[in-house]
Amino acid sequence: MSGHGLLGLLYALAISAFLILLFSHWSSGLNYEAMRRYQHNQAIEIAENQLNRRWAGMRCENALRENSIEFQISCTSDDVMVKYPLGEFRFKNR
Repeated sequence: MSGHGLLGLLYALAISAFLILLFSHWSSGLNYEAMRRYQHNQAIEIAENQLNRRWAGMRCENALRENSIEFQISCTSDDVMVKYPLGEFRFKNR
């Protein structure tokens, strides 16, 4: 194999590795966003459930575990806040 052929092969490998890393970074960003949206939607449902519990005369729960995700809940007379690993959701009563 000549020097030019070896250099071309190394160049092709470097470009391929760069493209694979770029794709991996892009797909992990998509995965993070999907997880964040999923957890946010779960937090909205949990907040709605806590409001329904309050209207039914039941106490607000402090924590819930759903689909292996821990949600911390705090209720006041004005709002319900649900904290989850990738953010938080607050529902204010007006």
